[in-house]
Amino acid sequence: MNFLDEFLRITHRLECPTSYLEWAAYATIAATLRDNVWISRGPFNKVYPNMYILLVGDSGATRKGTPLRAASKLIKPIKNTKIIEGRASIQGILNELAEVVTHDNGRTIKGASAFLYSEEFAAFIVKDPQVTAILTDLYDFKEEHDIILKTQQKVHLQNICVTMLSATNAAFLQDMFTKQDLYGGLVGRTIFIIEERARKKDAGLDDDTKEEDMIKLTNHLHAISRKKGELKLTREAKDYYEEWYMNTDFTTNESKTGFEHRIHTHVLKLAIVLAAMEYDFSLMIEKDHI
Repeated sequence: MNFLDEFLRITHRLECPTSYLEWAAYATIAATLRDNVWISRGPFNKVYPNMYILLVGDSGATRKGTPLRAASKLIKPIKNTKIIEGRASIQGILNELAEVVTHDNGRTIKGASAFLYSEEFAAFIVKDPQVTAILTDLYDFKEEHDIILKTQQKVHLQNICVTMLSATNAAFLQDMFTKQDLYGGLVGRTIFIIEERARKKDAGLDDDTKEEDMIKLTNHLHAISRKKGELKLTREAKDYYEEWYMNTDFTTNESKTGFEHRIHTHVLKLAIVLAAMEYDFSLMIEKDHI
């Protein structure tokens, strides 16, 4: 058993597709790890676990709001990363990323690590011509970065590591993403989980979740929130990844969104997350995680 197994066990009565629950769990781990751990790909390239994940399904039919609420509920008690939710302007998001946050328990959060969360992506960020470019910019880790807004306000950010989990109606996709979004890099950085229907029907009146079940999950998140440093791949994991990378033609079925040419980075990010789901996580990535 690991974090994902336990999460799926206590959410077995939920109607939403299993894939939604899995990716909500991945986002939970990624946001908790923030910029504390990474894979090194040479002196100038580190891969961090942050992800942009968008759950897509018909309004109401796939129950896509439930896994998002589950992720938010698990992350909030950890208090090691900034949580930005609800409707916001891109300027407001940047200002929150730049601030130093002190919780009532005295824990201070510095840097621009954050969990962006919304049950409806279309309503999340107030429409602004700069939104696409800035969200694209925030995806890649940067130690120091200045962003100048259209108001000429300059926001200085440090150690950017943003994970986003949101959802939308399939019908909104065409109107939501412009050509700039499709080919400018935002879509290539986003993992879309598309489902058409719920996995089952359950009235939800006989919830058998116990408080100790939730405590086990939050205890693991607390534990990995204290992990810091570079992750190492076992020799077997390295060989497996390198063989796949060298023998894969990323131009096959190329969509021009850039996603295909970022698959190798998505693989490493998810491998970090899968490794961190193990209860004995020791900053090692095994072949199974790849």
